[in-house]
Amino acid sequence: MTLDVIQLDRLVRQIPHEQLSSRRWFRSKARQIADMKLEDSAALVAEPGGCDAALLIVRVSFADGGTDELYLLPMLSEPDASGTPSAEAEGIVAVRDPQTGAVLREPRDGDGVWRRLAAGLAAEMTLTGLHGSFVFHALQPVPQVRLERRLSGEQSNTSVALGDRLLLKLYRRLEPGQNPDLELPRFLTRAGFDRVPAVSGYIRYIPARGKAIVAAMLQAFLPDAVDAWQWLLNELVVEADPDAALGAVGRIGTITARMHAALASQADDPAFPARPASLHDRRAWRASANAQLERALAAAPQLAPRAPAIRAAFDGIVAATGATLSRIHGDYHLGQLLRSDDDFWVVDFEGEPARTLMERREPQSPLKDVAGMLRSLDYAVRTVARGAPASGSDPAGSLSAARQAFLQAYVSGGMPIDERLLRAFELEKACYEVHYEANNRPDWVWLPLQALDRLTREG
Repeated sequence: MTLDVIQLDRLVRQIPHEQLSSRRWFRSKARQIADMKLEDSAALVAEPGGCDAALLIVRVSFADGGTDELYLLPMLSEPDASGTPSAEAEGIVAVRDPQTGAVLREPRDGDGVWRRLAAGLAAEMTLTGLHGSFVFHALQPVPQVRLERRLSGEQSNTSVALGDRLLLKLYRRLEPGQNPDLELPRFLTRAGFDRVPAVSGYIRYIPARGKAIVAAMLQAFLPDAVDAWQWLLNELVVEADPDAALGAVGRIGTITARMHAALASQADDPAFPARPASLHDRRAWRASANAQLERALAAAPQLAPRAPAIRAAFDGIVAATGATLSRIHGDYHLGQLLRSDDDFWVVDFEGEPARTLMERREPQSPLKDVAGMLRSLDYAVRTVARGAPASGSDPAGSLSAARQAFLQAYVSGGMPIDERLLRAFELEKACYEVHYEANNRPDWVWLPLQALDRLTREG
């Protein structure tokens, strides 16, 4: 990159804080940024006639004095301000140097940066930075690509379609250690589970000191795919085909059972244990559930009359002596499956973004994934009913049929269900939803509150 390290650091510090914090992939939106500085930089060789580019690691510190965060920013330098984009209009980070007129900005599609990263994976190259290196690993041959298109709607990363066969995912929030979004698909493929897109390669940042960090992953792209949430709503609303929707829900139950069986298939692998849940494990699950309830009560005090029944259900977690644990998806809902070629594929194994990397890699009860999918089905049914209140649809009956289709297929797939434990995990997930909705979509808080009412009455 033509800018030297001093210039880069100065420009990074000049990036407007609100510009960074407003990006979809920025993790700590509720925290006030105090400072940003350049942690490391590695130049990316330009294509003929292309702009200079680099992979930057930016350290963000916060006014609350808490833990700093590291972010990956692929950036281009331009010699003057003529090409300065509108950050708000294009959704990218950009800053102009008032001293030189140089512009530092994120890539646009067509700049060639994403293609260069794919070419780096094909060549298994290493980019040497100031305090570490980006090491490129290819697991399969990586073809040359011409087209690059950044996908919209990402939350914790940036995904780019390369041609019609590959998907490049950049992890913006960098955390030391193994990323489950790379780790779990590779394991599942080795274990014979074929409903995950194949991983073709990955990029690691290796600092001079400390653990390596997964910075990017390359995997198979499903160009005609739509997420299961949108597909299911389309079947229910546009196609008006509830039988097809129920059949699909059953298929998801079968795939979920196969995924859990695969994750528990190699118990001798220390990273993928499968064993009975100890008393300590079950007490930790209860403590986590009660913490979610307290957050829900703070957000929605009207939940208080139901709290004793919810706590009693959580006490039942400790009594579930037959519970087992293994690695799980960790953030399982309809939006984490893609519909393509008349079947479903499981994606996005990062886990809940609010949890630390260590927490997301801990073994849990597979029924937490099951509970997450059941709550997602509830949201889908209520969304349809709310969008067409005069349709005469029966949300309670539709939800009961969807639950039955999913759970029957899951059990038929060889996975057991402890009804009391599953109900406790559903209650925990609904408590999480109350807190989330109260803080993000207050007009939707009725939905998880209604679910808590239903689940406590059924219990």
